[in-house]
Amino acid sequence: MIDVKIFRNFLQMLEAIAKLPDPEKSMILSQFASRLSGRRPIPEHILQASRALGWGGKMAQKSDFAVAWSFAIASLVMFSLIPNLIYAEKSHQETENQSNKEEEKKDEDLLPLGNFSVPLVTQISPLISFGQLLIGKNALLHQLTGIYAQGHDNYDDVIAPNVIYGIRDDLSVFFSLPFTPRSRSGSSHSSGIEDIFLQGEYGFYNKTRADYTLQATVLANVQFPTGSSSKNPPTGHGSFGYFLGTTYAYTSFNWYAFISPGVNLTTTHHGTKFGNSYLYQWGFARCIKQLSPRGWIFDLMIEFDGTYAEKNKIRGITDLNSGGNVIFVTPSIWLSSKRWIFQWGIGFPLVQNLNGHQDKLKYSIDYNLGIAAQF
Repeated sequence: MIDVKIFRNFLQMLEAIAKLPDPEKSMILSQFASRLSGRRPIPEHILQASRALGWGGKMAQKSDFAVAWSFAIASLVMFSLIPNLIYAEKSHQETENQSNKEEEKKDEDLLPLGNFSVPLVTQISPLISFGQLLIGKNALLHQLTGIYAQGHDNYDDVIAPNVIYGIRDDLSVFFSLPFTPRSRSGSSHSSGIEDIFLQGEYGFYNKTRADYTLQATVLANVQFPTGSSSKNPPTGHGSFGYFLGTTYAYTSFNWYAFISPGVNLTTTHHGTKFGNSYLYQWGFARCIKQLSPRGWIFDLMIEFDGTYAEKNKIRGITDLNSGGNVIFVTPSIWLSSKRWIFQWGIGFPLVQNLNGHQDKLKYSIDYNLGIAAQF
């Protein structure tokens, strides 16, 4: 293998010789050629004497021949070494690239500790807040989620079977079929299917290191008017709805934190339109190793879920007893293994600034049961 540094020095030497005047250049190159060929160069004083004695033609021919020979030898050496130089440079570059790739891969490989000791499909995510459901390529997660919200003179009981599928590591789809077995508002009761929805989530930023990940996603869903807005309490908006939101999350061995703003846009049907709502959510969790069974992770989580809702319009008339701002705090527990997810929490209102006369909520009970599969 040719030493790259030595050959570079050789090329620099040739460049320096090329810049010299012709006499010095001829002398140096003729000496170099003679050393390569085993011949001694013709001394300069003999060349000068030959010119004075009239031998200039033959001697000049010999001198020109020496110069041409020296250039030929130098060119031959140079062109014979160039392929070796290219190979040496290429091998050196490939070695550096391989080393860099191995170093990057080492940095990007998460250590299987704490929150990362289970597969991506069963790693921690919020209980109440939306999004952060990128579960990995060809992963499938079946969920049964529910919420029971109790007010002073009403309650809502919603159960939702969900299916989440990972199309790619940075893209997932989510389908939900919520229904209410029984809800009450004053003396009125209702039940039935609610508005089903189809959601897509895309991770547009992801940074992974050996001990943490940073991820940002954007998601959107379409809500289909399968529920009823005429029931009391209503089981749907009676029209299509659209949701758009974004999430940003940090996950390490022991900690998980997120923030997620979003907006839910409703449409009008027969003069009735439920108010648009604006969501602002954040939360964090701590993995408790001492409480984690073998092969499982156990986290304590707390979420803050804020919703500002505009007033409703019923048959073109604004309902003054609707809309307002509510912030719920929900502590919960998370327990998951390679296939199973158990999550349960209870929420309490921190803020309830409601318009007009509305029944205030006292608490909510939330749960999530999931089973995962990888294809």
